[in-house]
Amino acid sequence: MSKSPEESDTHEHHGEILLVLSRGEEVVSSIVSYCQMTGIESAWISGLGSVQEANIAYYELDKKKYHHKKMTGTLELANLVGNITIMDNKPIAHLHAVLSDQSMKTYGGHLNSATVGATCEILINPFGHAIEREPNQEIGLNLIK
Repeated sequence: MSKSPEESDTHEHHGEILLVLSRGEEVVSSIVSYCQMTGIESAWISGLGSVQEANIAYYELDKKKYHHKKMTGTLELANLVGNITIMDNKPIAHLHAVLSDQSMKTYGGHLNSATVGATCEILINPFGHAIEREPNQEIGLNLIK
């Protein structure tokens, strides 16, 4: 569930945007949608907050394969970092997250999806120009050109 830029709770300062996501919003798609709707082609992303469920992944380079972990329950989003770049003329997110559970055990990896628990506060720092990705066959990932 993504909001339009007009509905989004944002704060701007010196070109940086603080995007505040509410309970139930999907983190990754909300960031991408906001960037797409506001014309942000490339940006650095950081954030923190609370999520109720998340899907993270670890990339096994030798096998060129992701291993996924679905997590449920209330989790602290202790750190969110990544970027928005362009691929096939569309913004895409490359995000990594550190999550902690109620026993404060941490898990980290590539963030595929997460649903906001209490809130998520996302800082978007636009680069001011498009940075593109393309497939890299040797690595098996879409890398920055």
